[in-house]
Amino acid sequence: MVRNIFMFVNKMEKIRIIVLEGCDRTGKGTLLENLKNKFDDFLVYNPVSAEKEKVDYKNPQKFEEWIRKTIRKVLDDLYTMAKLDGTDRPIVMDRLLLTDNVFADLFDREHVVEKYFGREIESNFKLTNYIMLWRNPEEYKDRVNLLKENQDFTEKEIDDILSLFNEYKKSDDIVKLIDNTDTPEDILDDFVSTFIEETPKWKLEHDSTTH
Repeated sequence: MVRNIFMFVNKMEKIRIIVLEGCDRTGKGTLLENLKNKFDDFLVYNPVSAEKEKVDYKNPQKFEEWIRKTIRKVLDDLYTMAKLDGTDRPIVMDRLLLTDNVFADLFDREHVVEKYFGREIESNFKLTNYIMLWRNPEEYKDRVNLLKENQDFTEKEIDDILSLFNEYKKSDDIVKLIDNTDTPEDILDDFVSTFIEETPKWKLEHDSTTH
């Protein structure tokens, strides 16, 4: 089944994906839910919601086992969604390649997604990264405290994460800086205005190659 789907994708245009990349607790999951409930312009895929096991990001061996299994399923799901939908609506999803590169550097492990799936992703998908970042470590700490959750990262690690995202981002990536005054509605409005009202650069480039 996987082979048949992959062959199908190779015969068509690249699948358009908007990836919500970035820091923890910036509202990526909430944005996906709001898009799913309020707009028909996007297909929404959230692989994280289906993954219940606790992942140890700081254990290279355990993380590699988990991410290889997870990304294989994610890519197969994306092929299936594109085939069944039959339209040119972009798929919006939570994290793929960029965040793994950042956390690989942060925790000194291999770039697992790029190593095992980079060529396949490049060949079959047209990615646009919508990067959601805290402005500074204090914003992250305030948000975690507000949610009464444990802080997963130190202040230095948050600083490093912000620096690494800025290092890896490409010229056509879109960066949204989050602060604790942003409501889910604010974030949704910003996203929609970027990808619907202001026809983004990647769509113009895509359309120009299909005529």
